[in-house]
Order: sequence, then C-alpha cells, then structure tokens
Amino acid sequence: MASSWGRLTTCTPRARAGGAASERKGRLSLGLVMAEERADRDISRLTALHASEIAAVQKLLDANEQITAKLPKGWDELHVLRYVLSGRGAKTEAVVEKIRRAGEERAARTWLEHANENFEPPPEYAQAFDKIRKFLIVGIHGFARDGSPLYFIRSGISRVSEAVEICGADHITMFQSFNNACLYRIIDRITRETGKLVKVTMLNDMRGMRLGAMDRAFFKASGAASHLSELFFPQLLERTVAINTPAFMSMVFKVAKTFVSKGLIEKFQMHSGDLHTWQDPATGLSADDVFDFKQLPRFVVGSNCELHDPLEPCIPPVPNEQKTQIEMPILDYYS
Repeated sequence: MASSWGRLTTCTPRARAGGAASERKGRLSLGLVMAEERADRDISRLTALHASEIAAVQKLLDANEQITAKLPKGWDELHVLRYVLSGRGAKTEAVVEKIRRAGEERAARTWLEHANENFEPPPEYAQAFDKIRKFLIVGIHGFARDGSPLYFIRSGISRVSEAVEICGADHITMFQSFNNACLYRIIDRITRETGKLVKVTMLNDMRGMRLGAMDRAFFKASGAASHLSELFFPQLLERTVAINTPAFMSMVFKVAKTFVSKGLIEKFQMHSGDLHTWQDPATGLSADDVFDFKQLPRFVVGSNCELHDPLEPCIPPVPNEQKTQIEMPILDYYS
C-alpha cells in the first residue's frame, strides 16, 4: 500500500510544492480517506450509522401491506440499508417509493426469482438466453482482493448489433437483468458471510472493437437493463472499467450515455493503457490494491490465470487468444 500511496501523492500539488513534510502530510490525509472508505463497508458500522433512517423506512413499509406483499423473499435490514445508501440522503418517503416501484416492476418479472450463482437461466427463457450467449461473450471470472466478484464483458469481439437483430432487444434487456440478479445473489452472500459490503467490478474489454459493430438499439436495450438494475439491485456496482478502449471510444460513450442510468455513468471509467497502470479515481486505489492479477483472464493480462487449466478459455466458449470479432454463430438448432 505504501508504494501506491507514494505514486499518488507525488502527483498532488501539495507534494510537489511542499517538500518532504508536506508529502508525509498528504500521504497521511490520503491514508485516512482510504481507511474511512474501507471502514464504511463494515455492515455493523453502516447499520448503526443509518439506524434511524432504516427504522423510518421499515416503519412505513410495515404500514403498507400492498408494498410488503411484494417485497423479495428474505427481506431484512440489509436490504433496507442498501436502498438507504443508494438514496444518498434522500427523504424516507422517496426511499420507500423506490422500494414500492421495485416491487411493482419485479412482480411483472417473475423470472428474476430464478437468479442463482451459477447463472443458470430460467427454464422458460433458457433457449433464448443460450442463443444470446452465442453473440455476447460475458461471464464472471475470479474475485478482487476484497472478495468481490469480477464480471467480464468482451464487447470488442462480441456481435452486439446482430444479437439485438436476431435475439430481440427485449431479450437482451432480460438477459442482462438476469445476470445482474445472479451477481446480486453472489454479493449478498459474500456480504453476509464477511460482514463487509461488497460490490461487483465489471471490466469491459474493447480490444478488437469496430465502430460499425455498435448500434443504438443495443445501447437502448443495455440502458433499460441499467435502469432496472438500479431499481432492483441497489449497491450492486462498484465500478465499470473499459479497457483496451479504441480511439473512437469518446464517440461511442457519447451515444451510450444517453440511454444508461445516471449511476452507471458515474461509475464508468475508461483506461486505454495496461491494466497494471490503472488507478481508481474514486478511491485512489491502484490496480495492485484492487486486483489479484493471478485471477485475471489471460486476454486481459497476457499470462495464464490460476483458476483453471490454461488450455480452457477464461470466458467460454471463446479462446483467450481471440482478438477479432467472433464468427457469426450457426443457429440452425433454433430455427
């Protein structure tokens, strides 16, 4: 940690201008901020800190049977805490209204109840989701140093426009929403086991992306999923880091951000260099602080991970060596 703090503080005006004493003071201040950030992940501390807000929200929920009837199974104080934290100081009534809307929307999407840590699709949509996986190369792979899951999106080699055209925008939204529900199951379990609030880090590998491969229909479908995610799964996302970004990335992002949720935009980061040089602007943590590079896929770091046989793809079924867009899937089975 000391080395990463040193790299950070040498970039600050105070460290450059004030000499060794100022640098030590800057490092101490940064250390306190980072320590506070991590302390804020302690569930016991967070629950105590927001006890009055949690109690006020739960009181209003208990007074409304129509809302409580649509709360998800296992609803408890931790669920309320997540909504309170996501509200960022919002009034109690606003938090309750968001929970109410989540219940209404969830009731119309009973397939979300099938969410599981193995990402096995709901039976009624198994064929549709399996088809989408032939176009979109995504999946969970390893964990960050804090125990949170890492979810990878190989958008650069996926066929996103064809996925929308052949599979349908609604199914794309459902597929992404279901995957978010599965991720939520994972972080909820880890949070309860460790007593620390953990979230998902998504890494979007854009290596091989062509400008013509992206389209507004896919952004719209993904945007719909991001809005549902904020409604159903508060405190799900830690960050999304786009890596190996193309020269036209700013143009792509300008279009995409008109569709996605505000929360996703706030947590979106772009990094065109080697992942080892990445640094989280929100926390000041370095790549080495966040990632165990032995768990990262070979297509990201260039060396074999230690999670499985090196001959197996890190995100099946596409080989790690694939750097260009995948071939069009053969879909005779689904015709």
